[in-house]
Amino acid sequence: MALTQAQLLKRKAKKTKARAEKAKTIQQESHLRYLSKWPIVAAYAPLHPNDDLTLQYVLIVRQRPDGQYTVGSLLIDTLCLGVKDCFIKIIPSYQFVNMLEKIEEAMPMDVVPPSYVATFVHKAVEYAKNLGLNPRGDYQVLREFLDGVPLDESLTFTFGKDGKPIYIQGPQDSPEFSRKVIDKLNQTIGSENYEFVVSLEGPEE
Repeated sequence: MALTQAQLLKRKAKKTKARAEKAKTIQQESHLRYLSKWPIVAAYAPLHPNDDLTLQYVLIVRQRPDGQYTVGSLLIDTLCLGVKDCFIKIIPSYQFVNMLEKIEEAMPMDVVPPSYVATFVHKAVEYAKNLGLNPRGDYQVLREFLDGVPLDESLTFTFGKDGKPIYIQGPQDSPEFSRKVIDKLNQTIGSENYEFVVSLEGPEE
């Protein structure tokens, strides 16, 4: 059966969209090769978080050759998950202050050495991996982004609480994801060695 004009146009549009998405992916992947080469212009983290600040944003900002900023952002769960989420965003300079203000509304941020962020992230990932949990989000990209930033082994961070991990099921954690976390904790450390809390609200954006 011959295709109608509308069907032909729809098929053509679909192919065009697929080519555009493929080209975008190739372009993004080519940028990734140079992430660790761009100079770091700023790093942010809560330097003296209080006991209630169990979800902490950390940022590393690199400047691209075209003058734009590439921001690597990670949300760290210090109680259990380690890297709860992360992403990289390319933004013009005039938008950077705006973005930082929005994050600071959710939790306090301080200017810190890049090594502070890299060490915090590294130790958070190691803590979670010892529980059988892998970092979430675009961590493989963020790992490249942090490549070359030295670690400061003199820094110490507290993970878990009172010697135990606490998994807080956030409002954006799906039931399937939560089950996987609980199953993994049961396998690695046993049900009596962690706590599980359901949170009805919290800064998870």
